[in-house]
Amino acid sequence: MVARFEEEGIVFQVVRPEEDGATRGVVVRLALERRGAPATLEGEGRQPGSHNFFLGNDPAGWRTDVPGYASVLYRGIGEGIDLRWREEMGRLEYDLLLSPDADLGRVVFRCEGTEGLGLEPDGALTMKTALGPIRQSPPASWHALPGGERRPIEARFRIVGPDRFGFEAPGRDPTLPLVIDPGLLYSTFLGGSSNDDAFAVAIDASGSATVAGQTVSLNFPTTPGAYDTTLLFLYDAYVTRLSPSGGSLVYSTFLGGFDLDVAYSLALEPSGAATVAGRTRASDFPTTAGAYDTSINSSLPYWDAFVARLSPSGGSLL
Repeated sequence: MVARFEEEGIVFQVVRPEEDGATRGVVVRLALERRGAPATLEGEGRQPGSHNFFLGNDPAGWRTDVPGYASVLYRGIGEGIDLRWREEMGRLEYDLLLSPDADLGRVVFRCEGTEGLGLEPDGALTMKTALGPIRQSPPASWHALPGGERRPIEARFRIVGPDRFGFEAPGRDPTLPLVIDPGLLYSTFLGGSSNDDAFAVAIDASGSATVAGQTVSLNFPTTPGAYDTTLLFLYDAYVTRLSPSGGSLVYSTFLGGFDLDVAYSLALEPSGAATVAGRTRASDFPTTAGAYDTSINSSLPYWDAFVARLSPSGGSLL
């Protein structure tokens, strides 16, 4: 996801690699609907180093020694209301900062480039796009108390039109500052041109999702250096790790032998090693020297269970 901050809102682009090496993308703009003077944009948390942009052949358009910041603050999107955008573990996050007595009902975002809005049962907001939904997690919200303490309260999204949403906080104390903190999450397809199933997912401390399941797709995406990049039979198990932003694969590997293999569950170690459990009918399912049992015990049409641990890079079996 690539984001651009403008005076009236934020524009971000979501892209998805295709099998032929090309990419598809959608551009979504979240525009602030407000009255009064324009908001001012401020960088917060100056980062070390600087950036240079030599774009085009006109030196007048070049920019050098441009500072970087940890967050961008939109000051004054409404009376007593600021908006902060920041990155958190590879995800785009924003905070609404309301002074006492500020009117939360005046905060409305207009979504451009989307195909509708929806609310999920858990309170998340989905913005539908041609590449699938973009999900905003249910907002955390709290009163900022003197001394830096937080008092959690309930806040939720409200849809105010086909392409517009805001927030409500029924239990708010209007005499206290209020912070509302949703998260902007990704949604992506994973698979090839045939049947693909995901049965297990685990998230590490960086926000990377590791997924396991089964596939019959010869072109299921794998990565160079992964443990096994060739589908051996009708159904193979797979293990795939996505980047925290969901924009790329950290690793993706098949796991199985020359018969049916399915991964049903997985767990992650702090090191990043994934332990996967499932079932197999393959007599040549990969096992390792010194493991508890290196020979299949069942015969067709029955199955054996398996437990396999991959290295943190997905390149070998531990």
